[in-house]
Amino acid sequence: MNKLSDFISFLEETTSTNLYLKDLSQVEKLSEGFTVHAEFQKSGKGCGANRWESQKGKNVLFSSIFYPEFIPVPQQFILSEITALSILDALKEEAERSGNSDVISRFSVKWPNDIYWEDKKIAGILVENTILGNLINETIIGVGVNINQASFSEEIPNPVSLTQILDRSIEKRAVFISILHKLHIHYLRIMKNDYLTIHQDYMSNLYRKSGLHLYHSKNDGYFKAYTKSIDSMGTLLLETESGEEKSFLFKEVTFEEENC
Repeated sequence: MNKLSDFISFLEETTSTNLYLKDLSQVEKLSEGFTVHAEFQKSGKGCGANRWESQKGKNVLFSSIFYPEFIPVPQQFILSEITALSILDALKEEAERSGNSDVISRFSVKWPNDIYWEDKKIAGILVENTILGNLINETIIGVGVNINQASFSEEIPNPVSLTQILDRSIEKRAVFISILHKLHIHYLRIMKNDYLTIHQDYMSNLYRKSGLHLYHSKNDGYFKAYTKSIDSMGTLLLETESGEEKSFLFKEVTFEEENC
């Protein structure tokens, strides 16, 4: 049996690990789970038009390719869920090893694709699916986690790194391998049709999972609402103070600071 490390390619620099892996997959058929890790990305991709900023050699930046043809298109958000859970698990374990168990409960997943510590972003996820009929023919999962970066551009609104949280230098390759190992474990859970439990785990770690919070959308302006649910396609369902239910796709609603 091949080891996990047999499926990893380490790069010093690339434009984007997602783009690199996508280009490589068009040249040859890659093994499922094949992963590219880069020390630096010149044009790191986030969701939509977003970019991912990272200092060279400081953080975990990688992309993995899978062929989840067994996942129906209407269930595709499960891939974002297992990626978020993998990152959360690894970060919480690192905090536990550091004796900082008090910070563990402050990690969460902010819908749809960010990992937060308190109200600050520590990681981002980019899942790009290739659809064939009603099945997902191929998926490339990109992950960026702030590990040892101590300073960030002022253009980034709310970043934080693991070294800032734990107040020590982190062995980032160990965190990378931990995330990747957990991603493979959670992927096997999908193969075993464990959709419900995965979704429950995701929801239990959700940012703003309880209480009334402030949001903003183009059609509704500012409004306060409770989180009701997230469906299998990743649609967020909120319930306003008046009891009205509103559903939002990615980019249709923003999370606002409570003093806005």
